[in-house]
Amino acid sequence: MKRKITFDRDGLTLVGNLFTPDDLDENGRYPAVIVQGSFTSVKEQMAGTYAKKFAEQGFVALSFDYAHYGESEGQPRQYESPAEKLSDLQAAVTYLTGLPYVDAVGMVGVCTSASNAVYLAAQDPRLKGLATVAGFLVNDAVFIATYGEDGMAARREQAATARKKYEETGEATTITAYSETDKDAVNYIPYEGAFDYYTNESRGNVA
Repeated sequence: MKRKITFDRDGLTLVGNLFTPDDLDENGRYPAVIVQGSFTSVKEQMAGTYAKKFAEQGFVALSFDYAHYGESEGQPRQYESPAEKLSDLQAAVTYLTGLPYVDAVGMVGVCTSASNAVYLAAQDPRLKGLATVAGFLVNDAVFIATYGEDGMAARREQAATARKKYEETGEATTITAYSETDKDAVNYIPYEGAFDYYTNESRGNVA
């Protein structure tokens, strides 16, 4: 069973989908898991698919939109902040531990959310389990190996320019996350189908 829920993080309302077993007994005790997806993804993408499967196996599973994404609050939109995502995850743990039928909380991080999950596990002792799927564990060495020193410098300059513009005008700059045609995208691979999951409306390209 799936139902939409909300919870608070520092005054922002975050929106998620809570998946529970069809035979949920609210007087019982269940393991819970937070499932979050890659980079700029929203709860309806891979996180929701995994969460549904977890519920079918007897878990209480939560997928939600990080602040600035999807249905969750936060300005500017699509603002990528690992520190804020960590705070979002801590708020999600608080939400789940507050449910009377939740016994313990773990997390499954897919792709970039694997890094977020690792930071959560390192800083929040309430998290009792951690797993990753296709984990992208981010550090400076990985980024330099991916983009090169010049590529990193260009991206930092691009980010600084976008921040300054937002602070001065309130206008956000959107940078494409995945593209097979846009060389300025964060992730650019010039081969048809390289990012089919993200660009195909029948797969991950959802509003």
